[in-house]
Amino acid sequence: CRQSRRLGPGAVQCRVHIGRRLRHHQDRAGKHHRPQVRGHRVRYRHHAQGFDNLARHGGRAGCAIVHSGHGDADIPSGQDKISAWGQLDLHTHYGRDCRCRAAPLGRKIMKLGVICDGISRDLAHTVDVMDEFGLEYAELQFVGEKEVGDHNAGEIREIDELLRDRGKPVSCLSRHIFAGTTIANKVGDELHTKHMDALKRVIEMAHIVGSPLVRIMTPKKEQILFGFNGAEKWNVAKGAWDAMLPLIAPALDVARDAGITLVVETGNGTMVNSNYTGRKLIDDLDGKDVLKVLWDPANNCWCHETAFPDGYDEVKEGYLGHVHIKDVKVDTPRATLEVRPMGEGQLADQFAPMADALRADGYDGVISFESVYHPGNGDFEAGFRMNIDRFKALYA
Repeated sequence: CRQSRRLGPGAVQCRVHIGRRLRHHQDRAGKHHRPQVRGHRVRYRHHAQGFDNLARHGGRAGCAIVHSGHGDADIPSGQDKISAWGQLDLHTHYGRDCRCRAAPLGRKIMKLGVICDGISRDLAHTVDVMDEFGLEYAELQFVGEKEVGDHNAGEIREIDELLRDRGKPVSCLSRHIFAGTTIANKVGDELHTKHMDALKRVIEMAHIVGSPLVRIMTPKKEQILFGFNGAEKWNVAKGAWDAMLPLIAPALDVARDAGITLVVETGNGTMVNSNYTGRKLIDDLDGKDVLKVLWDPANNCWCHETAFPDGYDEVKEGYLGHVHIKDVKVDTPRATLEVRPMGEGQLADQFAPMADALRADGYDGVISFESVYHPGNGDFEAGFRMNIDRFKALYA
């Protein structure tokens, strides 16, 4: 790919990952056009815009230089290379029509997405909303009335075609695998077999839609797993942790054989409910090659693990695979959880240092906004719209 022009000094740059198919206005193909366009599926034409283009086009903002190729497009900030096949090239964030993410020059651009059914289980509508707010990566949990792993071949094909045509790479397939199991379950019993069969179906779907990650959960929580100086006798749920390990281990074998990475979510009410326990699970299973932590710092609030620096320090050395972001207020003594607008919960002062640390350490995974807040009326899309700008301001 040949870079025709460089972005001008001080310009704000954006990059929009649109998967395999790069999109342009059908009625403006080959002309200078705006960056939010989509339409005729020309795969390898993409464009660059910049302030140094203005004189060439009579000083008119928003013009583009069109070029083509299959190689790598040079990024003026010098951060890395992105495939021309998988990326729109760079353009200035100029005017309200630009719907992409932006970051100042020299600042690492994070990969942002959303858990789609937090907006709507109508995936086409969710993709429209993602385009409206410049979100790139689709995390799939429920599509229509089915959880991932339950769709038939035709439905999976429709999901795949929609997301590829609209340029939304899948970041993770998030079924609740192993949720609801307990330490009383055994490998090969009816419930464990049901979850293992579901895992295999989700992995098959992951290969079709191009998802690099599949989420798993862990069995229901036993409150005190480890103890000392008397607690090990009177308080610890004896053998609970060790009983969980053989339930999870077969999933790692299946994932290795399939070439898929699993991510274990730090969940509410599950055995892994902190980054500490997530890392311990990986180490105890010798699974760092195939199992990572899906860090949900809001979920971790219930067990009082501080997100930064404590939680981050547990996973920063190669254990982190995926991130969910929302804000909450927990009241453990009253067994009460409140989802709050971004920046109004107990993570308010931790989001920014978390984001800075992820950038500084070169985190290359996706950060998914988890839209589980509503303003009291059950409208989760309204909650999404209230919070997404704050999410992007922190993590873009």
